[in-house]
This record gives sequence, structure tokens and C-alpha cells, in this order.
Amino acid sequence: MTHTNRPLPSSIPVVLPAVPDAQAACAAACLDLLAAGQACVDSCLTELAHYPQLAPCIQAVLDCADICAATGRMLARRTWADPSVRRALLEACVVACRACRAECAMHARNLNLDICAACADACARTAQACHALLGEQRA
Repeated sequence: MTHTNRPLPSSIPVVLPAVPDAQAACAAACLDLLAAGQACVDSCLTELAHYPQLAPCIQAVLDCADICAATGRMLARRTWADPSVRRALLEACVVACRACRAECAMHARNLNLDICAACADACARTAQACHALLGEQRA
């Protein structure tokens, strides 16, 4: 079977709903965390030989970043099929961000690592943004 790519007829209007502010803020926070998390992981990897206790921090950041990436991509879409999937992913993101924040904050405090402090702050902002969006969904 041969498929041809044809443009959609111009008579079909394409109107996408606006992304609510809380949804856009949450998506941005999730994606911002990826940059902070990558910087944290890179820094922790360079210090790992001297501070083996950073291994759990690296794992927590990687886990959190994966969940935030999926959450951010989902929220960047204007529509979704199943609200329960969206809710579950937002809840998982809150849990991952809180766990990552605790781990990074501990290393920021105990080892005076500014990059871990920045990641902990990004985790806190992302958890708050996801929590706020969950609250809007329940309202």
C-alpha cells in the first residue's frame, strides 16, 4: 500500500485551546529542573571519587529528571486523553521532586555544594508548581 502525504485542507480550522497559566508554569518548572539536575549530576560525578556519599544524590536527580521530563512533555501538550494519567504523573513528580530536594539539600548543607542547593531549589519550585496544578484539577 502506498501512502502519500497530503496537507490538510485549509477549510478545516485548527483551534487549539490555550494552555492554562498553572499548566504552563508547571511545564516550565519541570523543564527548568532538567537543566539544574544535569548541572548537579555533572558536578556530583566530578566529586564522586572524593565523596562517595554523592551516589544517592546522583540517582535521586536522575530519577527526578526522568519523571520531570515526562511530566513537562505531557503538560506542554494542550490536550490529554485520560485525566487520571495526568494526575498520577503530577503526583509522581511531586514525590520525586521532594525526594530529590531532600537528598540535594543534605549535600548542599553537609558538603557546601552550591550546585546541589540550586537543584534542591529547582525541585522545591517544581513540586510546588505540580501541587498547585493538582489543586486546580481537584477544584
